[in-house]
Amino acid sequence: MTTLLRFEKESGPASLFERAQFMFNKQHIRTLKLTARTKVQCSFALQNALEAFEVRAWDLVAVYAKQDSGKFTKTVWQKTVDGVVWLVTIGYQDNVHSVTTPTSAGEAIRAQTEEVVRHQGQRYMHVDQVNTELMREEAALQVNAASQPHPRPLYTATTCISAQKGFGDDPPAFFHTPRRAAPAPNDLNDELC
Repeated sequence: MTTLLRFEKESGPASLFERAQFMFNKQHIRTLKLTARTKVQCSFALQNALEAFEVRAWDLVAVYAKQDSGKFTKTVWQKTVDGVVWLVTIGYQDNVHSVTTPTSAGEAIRAQTEEVVRHQGQRYMHVDQVNTELMREEAALQVNAASQPHPRPLYTATTCISAQKGFGDDPPAFFHTPRRAAPAPNDLNDELC
């Protein structure tokens, strides 16, 4: 079984928290999966906040990463709902693992039994290196996607014929039916129509 390492925002690798936040921001509103046990632990208002989990409305406070791969597996988010501070642990495929308050018995047991990895050591450096590299790869993907040419608009032969029949440069919209790709601007000539 893989060992999970807990990192808190104040002392964990910035790259790990950047990666977790980035992955959650890909979908601004997520539908979390609540078990019957987690539903019992929640107030009605908190259930509503979890069922339409809006990332920007929550603070990321802790991240669990696998010791061997360095990739995150669970995140802990905090939000005040109805005057109560809640901690929600979200795992794989948006499953809610736990819902607690910072002063609850479950959170006290977790604090006593789990080690928090802080600012140094081999495990810290490994997780930091893995997530730094993953974010570099994401940045390269975004640069490559931005540098790809945009597809050309599609025109029909009808558009060319309608322009010749007196509709002018701007034929009615019903003539614009996608059929074939338009030639590059420098390839335009009278033979297209």
